[in-house]
Amino acid sequence: MKRRRRHSKRRSRGQRRYRGNPPAFARGLMGRVMEGLKGGAGVVLGKAAVRAIPTIARLPRTGPIGIAVQAGVGVILAPFVDRFFRGFGRPFLYGAFAAPLESLVVSLNVPVIGPALSSYPDELSAIPATVTALGGVDAAPGFMIDDEEQALVQ
Repeated sequence: MKRRRRHSKRRSRGQRRYRGNPPAFARGLMGRVMEGLKGGAGVVLGKAAVRAIPTIARLPRTGPIGIAVQAGVGVILAPFVDRFFRGFGRPFLYGAFAAPLESLVVSLNVPVIGPALSSYPDELSAIPATVTALGGVDAAPGFMIDDEEQALVQ
């Protein structure tokens, strides 16, 4: 018959206690934070590059030709960015395409999204905080406002 060892729940004097890995949710959370930071940095780098390089080369940045130039710069530079900075190629490409799309939305003056994406903070006032009166000078068709809210708008 084999003899079984009993493990005491008490630690003997001088015995080390090893700590386990952090809980799974903590590992996942920090991984998402790092992935978000890495992706955000790549997007910002991509947007900056596709706006700066055509400006330096004196190429158009606005209109259909400017959008095509910015997209082309992004497509050409993404493999080089991925080669020198591993893992930044895909977010760089996302930013490279986000920049011309953002410019297009702002130039088309899409009601709420356009002013929010604009680089001029004064244009954020174009986002309707309150709804203006029907028939007013800056009234959006189909919206009505009472006198109390009208006083706040002025």
